[in-house]
Amino acid sequence: MVNKSEIDAMAKAIRALNGDLNVEEKSTNSKPIGDSNIDAMKKILENFYSSEKPKIVQEALNTEKTDKGTRVGSWEIVINEGNPKTYDVKNIVTKSFIAKDLYLYEACLGIVKNLNEGYGINDRKIKELLDLEEEYTKNRNNASNYKRNYKTALKEGNNIKATNSENRFELASEKALEAQERLLILAGLKRGL
Repeated sequence: MVNKSEIDAMAKAIRALNGDLNVEEKSTNSKPIGDSNIDAMKKILENFYSSEKPKIVQEALNTEKTDKGTRVGSWEIVINEGNPKTYDVKNIVTKSFIAKDLYLYEACLGIVKNLNEGYGINDRKIKELLDLEEEYTKNRNNASNYKRNYKTALKEGNNIKATNSENRFELASEKALEAQERLLILAGLKRGL
């Protein structure tokens, strides 16, 4: 007989195949399942377990929510609450951190996906993800500073400084969004053009 955890795992896999990136547990207790449905689910599970699982399904099955974040395979993405929220990447076996205080969850997810696929910590792809995250963070912080300078200049009545700060804010914001976009594509979370 198929147990509830197997049914939940199948539901999770189906959500992943349908493009639902939120693979947190959703209860299957909404309706009792009849014997014919159990037999059908058992057959699906038997076929599923006997075949090679696509990467996205494998990842969904190896992802679970933890007290401090999300575990994906051998790695945990730890959420550091605060303003702004940051993220760390931790090996669940050694308890060592390989990245700390990243601003983009997607950067952590890309790193973890690559590590679980067998890439090394010092691999070029992981380094590129970290570089893009750093570029995003730098430009995000610059945009925040220029926005603050803009508001101060307006209060002081310095329109030239306000205009200059506003232009720099827009440029830094664009650069941050461009870095984020490239990171999403490199992490495999978004398709490139």
